[in-house]
Amino acid sequence: MNFICTALVEICYNNEVGAVDPSIIPDNQMSASTKYNDSTQAAYGRLNDSRGDGWCARDATGTNDWLQVDFNRTVQVCGVATQGDNGGALSAWVKSFQLSFSSDGSNWTTYAYADNEQVSFDEVQVILCSLPP
Repeated sequence: MNFICTALVEICYNNEVGAVDPSIIPDNQMSASTKYNDSTQAAYGRLNDSRGDGWCARDATGTNDWLQVDFNRTVQVCGVATQGDNGGALSAWVKSFQLSFSSDGSNWTTYAYADNEQVSFDEVQVILCSLPP
């Protein structure tokens, strides 16, 4: 099964679990391995967030940085939307990522492409990746 990525797919987009809205998923439920500066902290890694420059790792070439959203409950995630720097000074965006999930915060399972197909992202366009069930 492949991830199916398209711009602004309506399928899951209208049934968000709340990561976009800080009143549903508070800032303290978002964390990251590193940040580039104070305007790129984990809580700013939300779609269309205007409080900062989105989340950005300290080292843009690193491969072990992560952004984590703790839903504080079990949820079925059927898609992930990503977005580049939303009008800020960094002009940066995700080129590739891995998606992992955990029910206890210690043991993680990583979603994997069956055929290693690469996902590409545009600068500020919102991209939604549907996940296999």
